[in-house]
Amino acid sequence: MSTRKKARFLVPFGELGPGVQLAFVWLSFLTPLLVWCAVSYLPFVWHPLMRIVDPGEVSYFKPDTLVEKKVFREENAKLAAAGKPLA
Repeated sequence: MSTRKKARFLVPFGELGPGVQLAFVWLSFLTPLLVWCAVSYLPFVWHPLMRIVDPGEVSYFKPDTLVEKKVFREENAKLAAAGKPLA
C-alpha cells in the first residue's frame, strides 16, 4: 500500500494532494532562484574572471582589472618560462 501511495505523483494526469501541489509550486519558484544564486555568488561553481592585484611583468595587466582565467594562466606560463616575476 505504501508503494502505491509514494508513486501517485508519478502517474500522468493523476490527482495530487494539496500538500504535494504546494510543494511543487514552491520548488518551481525556488529551484531557479537557488541555481541563479549559486552561479552568481559561489566562486567555486562558476567564476570566469580573475582580478589582477599584482600585474608582474605583463605589460597590459593593470591593478584591479579583470581578465579571463585562461589568459591569466597563459601569460603566467610565458613569464615562468622567461624567468620573470609572475602576475
